[in-house]
Amino acid sequence: MCNRMKPQEESNPMAYDMTLRDQFAMAALPALISDPQSVAHPIGHARLAYEYADAMLKARNKGLV
Repeated sequence: MCNRMKPQEESNPMAYDMTLRDQFAMAALPALISDPQSVAHPIGHARLAYEYADAMLKARNKGLV
């Protein structure tokens, strides 16, 4: 199974390169950056978002969700 999205428009190359992992990271990022307790640098937020994405993929692949 391929996790890559099909492009909606040829003029939007980002849509083609986006994986399910990217989508999960995008979903996690707003909560991470809106946390008033967070002092992470934007790179730290991005890394953490992908850690959450990896955990979501792992749970999904194990049938936990």
